[in-house]
Amino acid sequence: MQAARQRRFPSLSNRLDDAALADLRKPPSDPPADTSDQLERAFANAAFAERMSRFFADEGVRAVMVPSGNNARGGASGGTIYADWNSNLGLYAFQKTRAMQVPLVIVAVEEYLRMERLLQRKTPVKVEMNVDVEFTGDHEEGFNVLGEIPGVDPRRKDEVVMVTAHLDSWAAATGATDDGAGVVIAMEAMRILNALAVRPLRTIRVALWTGEEQGLLGSLAYVKRHLADLPRATTAAQLSMPEFARRRAGPAIPKPDHARLSAVYNVDLGAGRVRGVGVGSEALVPIFEQWIAPLRDLGVTLVTARLRCPGDCRPFADAGIPTPGVIQDPLEYDTRTHHTNIDTYDRLVADDLRQASIVMATFLYNTAMRDQMLPRDP
Repeated sequence: MQAARQRRFPSLSNRLDDAALADLRKPPSDPPADTSDQLERAFANAAFAERMSRFFADEGVRAVMVPSGNNARGGASGGTIYADWNSNLGLYAFQKTRAMQVPLVIVAVEEYLRMERLLQRKTPVKVEMNVDVEFTGDHEEGFNVLGEIPGVDPRRKDEVVMVTAHLDSWAAATGATDDGAGVVIAMEAMRILNALAVRPLRTIRVALWTGEEQGLLGSLAYVKRHLADLPRATTAAQLSMPEFARRRAGPAIPKPDHARLSAVYNVDLGAGRVRGVGVGSEALVPIFEQWIAPLRDLGVTLVTARLRCPGDCRPFADAGIPTPGVIQDPLEYDTRTHHTNIDTYDRLVADDLRQASIVMATFLYNTAMRDQMLPRDP
């Protein structure tokens, strides 16, 4: 009975055990799937949802209610509300000409299913809503925040290693694990290096991006301005999608700074302890194996050639820049906090954040002090 209960109700907070780490160490059995067609269908469905919004308005619908849910991450219960499903009525509601025509309200799954059961039994259900909405404009400014520890070597000081995270979050909570934790880890790693008065050969730069949740806007703008042009497909179906999601239409076209960026470490997968790193290239594995050796007593034991590239590192990876990604204990990220009303300060674990900051400071220092920049795929 106990085993059956555990299978049906898995833990909402988890750490990576030996079996999970061993599985991550295995090389992927298949090449990454081409998701272009899937994305095109998703955005076509979103366009249909936008037309539904106008139909509802024409029919006199006062509001639309949908249940909170994210089955891909284990569902949502206990009052958890996933806040980002605005695609129910279109993905471009932030544009004044395409604003939602009726309010969309996300309801905790328990309350939603209770109403559904009552209606199935022909029992009247009365709902009272107070929905305050405001359109603030479709050209809001956002700002990237950058800082750096300058390199001191005459030959290498213009070369750069970066640590990045994103400042914006969904409004249902405070974005503590997505991505306040990443911001904390990046800033604390820089504080550690500054407190140690390190004199790196290369410049160590921190970048805190804006607009990640709206489509990697801050990081993509940085890449396009400083590193490379990234040609994208221009078919009608592709142009209906955000730029970062569109199919590549050719190799990156480098700009001068492209040759001077050694690596980008992006931190955007929650607040757990770092257990390893996914480097994305067999050439990087022996380098990071050496770097994690002094960190094993902190629980860092895994180096895998698998690419670990969430969010804002993707434009850099598209440009051909190495983007080693830390592998963290998931805790509640996938089951409770990611894009929900539960993503608050009390979900953070201070000791995990300290450990992750030490690991990140170590990676930044080693990358900045290495004789050569990190090797790139040909």
